[in-house]
Amino acid sequence: SEPVQVSIDAEGKLYLTLGKAEREPIEREALVTKVSAFVASNPKVPVLIGGDQRIQYGQVFEIMVLLQQD
Repeated sequence: SEPVQVSIDAEGKLYLTLGKAEREPIEREALVTKVSAFVASNPKVPVLIGGDQRIQYGQVFEIMVLLQQD
């Protein structure tokens, strides 16, 4: 199955791609809700997180922590 992709642009804005769906801008709260629901119904789906090379790794790490809290 297609992975869940979370990306962070140079300004720190978040984007989400669920499987074959279009990439969409998303807020942190909605990100956690949507990813949690998608993974609950697709437990083996990989979740990939990437960031623009100009952002600090801490921003990527924050998203990883947020998604692991569920």
